[in-house]
Amino acid sequence: MSPRGVVTARHRARHGAMMMMTLTLTMMIRAVRAAPRASIHALARAPDRSTRGRRLDSSNAAARDLAGGVLGTGTLWMTFELAGNQRYELIVDTGSSMTYLPCKGCERCGEHESSGYYDYDRSPDFRALNCSREADANACADMAATCSAASTGACEYSVSYQEGSSSRGYIVEDVVRFGGTVPNARVAFGCEVVETNSILTQRADGLFGLGGDSRTTFAQMVRAGAIGNAFSLCVDGFGKNGGLMTLGRFDFGDADAGAVSTPLTGETSTFYETKARRWSLGDVELDGSTNMATIIDSGTTFTYVPTAMHRAFAASLKTAATRAGLEPVEGADPQYEDVCYGGGSTLTQDTVGQFFPSLTIDYGDDGSIELGPENYLFAHETNAHAFCLGVFVGPFWNKILLGQITMRDTLVTFDVGAHRVNMTTLNCRALQQRYVGANETSSPPAPPPPAPPPPPPSHTGSIWPFVFVGFGGTAAALGGSALARRLRARNANDRQWRRLEEDTLDAQIELIDLA
Repeated sequence: MSPRGVVTARHRARHGAMMMMTLTLTMMIRAVRAAPRASIHALARAPDRSTRGRRLDSSNAAARDLAGGVLGTGTLWMTFELAGNQRYELIVDTGSSMTYLPCKGCERCGEHESSGYYDYDRSPDFRALNCSREADANACADMAATCSAASTGACEYSVSYQEGSSSRGYIVEDVVRFGGTVPNARVAFGCEVVETNSILTQRADGLFGLGGDSRTTFAQMVRAGAIGNAFSLCVDGFGKNGGLMTLGRFDFGDADAGAVSTPLTGETSTFYETKARRWSLGDVELDGSTNMATIIDSGTTFTYVPTAMHRAFAASLKTAATRAGLEPVEGADPQYEDVCYGGGSTLTQDTVGQFFPSLTIDYGDDGSIELGPENYLFAHETNAHAFCLGVFVGPFWNKILLGQITMRDTLVTFDVGAHRVNMTTLNCRALQQRYVGANETSSPPAPPPPAPPPPPPSHTGSIWPFVFVGFGGTAAALGGSALARRLRARNANDRQWRRLEEDTLDAQIELIDLA
């Protein structure tokens, strides 16, 4: 999900790119209450460090190609394979819980990446949940869906968004195939019946939620013993699209030796949240970055920080660019206040590290990770010798939302079983070429031709109205009224998201002003 454009209409996304920010909230839903489950925060109080400093077991693991990325789509796609070699391209999102795709008989679904909707008649394992059975009714509640009042007994889900799009359908079970050494596993997911507006026209077939709660396909596969309780993402660097995803405890050999390992500290079971001691640009510690909670979200294209931290980041970047002999340049679209710097022909994607400083994220006693300029800059759309800041003011005053751009050429392993996140810098394309061929049976299609990334939000001092929902010891920033919203930014272009999921809350709501 992408918060650019989340709050005001002036924050529209640029043509040819998608930026997606998913902030799925752990909450009590009035219509259906999910079965109780332990949160990551509770489990992290006594973390299992058994995997630190040693290789992970690949006995039940698979490596898969990812398509998309910061360029072009703004999202990462993976292939979801069902019976009869039917394959669907789903957006990989560590901030979402639901997996859904269009199925045979869909009353109103669009034309997506795959040639047709899922034909469940080709699967001997397919079964729709029927709430007349007690076990299915319980499973329906576990998926935060609701049993139909009609005699059909269907387990129905409905996801609606503030800008008017929606996905509606029913919960089913079927066997999913990931290849490698991962055995086939029966999982529950959403079978779409109706798509509206931007969901109807998007290119991706659906969504693959990788959040931290028990509804995700990943969590279901772990419970089934199909994979170990870990997964990894590695996003390609400058000038490239795609990457690598692994499911299970994949053995990368010495590639991840020396990785920084830090505990998950979030208050909810949905987000993968850590806490950094400080961020530094070059040798300058950024004001406002001290002890800042950080949500790592593969569904967000760029990185979003509190206002004070962004101000310090932009000021330090200006100082470094001036020292390197660079000049401020206008962004490609004058309606946005991009922070861009350019120079002569010697400034290119290959030489950007000679002009801009590194970014260091310090995790205290757990160590620090040093990232290159590509982890906070994106290439100017029309000037081959200029780069723009890909870190923007976000919707939280006390959290960082770390997106794909800061994950470039970084292997990020979400070791859920040990309640830790491990990070190490490396060449993701080389890692992909080394491991995918031997471990996967299919791969996603090539991503679309590169297009400019979405713009930063305008910084005109406008007032951002938010709803704060106090739940589970955390305050979540939401745009709008007394509804929980999973923020996604999208305009009419099918690669751009502006989507606010609406779920009724049974929680204390307070309307405030963040200006």
